[in-house]
Amino acid sequence: MNETEFCDWHVDDQGFWPAMYESEASKESGYDQHGINVWMALDDMPADYEGSMALSPGSHKAEWASDAYHAIGQEDRLLDDTRTLTLEDVADIFGANDPRGTCSMGLASPELRDRIESKKVVLNLRRGDVVFATRLLFHRTLSVTDEGREYFASIQRPTLNRYSIRYVPGTARIPTGYHFFEWSRTLDDSLGGKTLDEVSLPAPSESGEIKPLWYPKVWPSIDRSMDSRLSEVGSLKSLVKEKVNEERKALYELIQKRKAEGNIR
Repeated sequence: MNETEFCDWHVDDQGFWPAMYESEASKESGYDQHGINVWMALDDMPADYEGSMALSPGSHKAEWASDAYHAIGQEDRLLDDTRTLTLEDVADIFGANDPRGTCSMGLASPELRDRIESKKVVLNLRRGDVVFATRLLFHRTLSVTDEGREYFASIQRPTLNRYSIRYVPGTARIPTGYHFFEWSRTLDDSLGGKTLDEVSLPAPSESGEIKPLWYPKVWPSIDRSMDSRLSEVGSLKSLVKEKVNEERKALYELIQKRKAEGNIR
């Protein structure tokens, strides 16, 4: 894996999603909490230049899938949807030198990484292309190649943009504790532990003000007030960005400190 790549072969666990893939919500609803990733390219991302991501088709159903999940600590973190994440937990999840971290398949099990890599497909994406996949499919980020950097610089594309949407049952719960990927939890600690159905309802705040619709329902019908309600979330963007940057900075500093001390396991 290129040193500039953020995350080795992984699935989207509690560090990325609000939903557990096995939980009490699964038992109560009769539906799993796997969820669906929707990955949309907003710029052209030719496979020759990489910059998008690689998928390992069928890896979520492979005979060794459970071993691969275990190798990077998926079951340990995700079977209990009541666990409160700490900053230290998230440092373990994303610590590049942690063999039990989400992003550390190469350290955890080189053999399993080779199996996943053997099925690799590098996506050749055009602007507007959309990829649908279960959150449990192994995938990884790809750094832009040297040739790609030259090419994108020549067409004045300093960054490659994409948009992600996640579909998950409303019975899934938002993690409690530290979490910088979920805007709702980042701005309101009291939402931790609640189901997405609860958070999507127009509950008033203590001041009587209606809170934003964080998780709009899209099936079996769409909330007709969704457009206007989502605009409220958009108005919070600068505040969210500020808080997320603060939490990411704290996480980065902790990871660097623990690496220097040799304390990332």
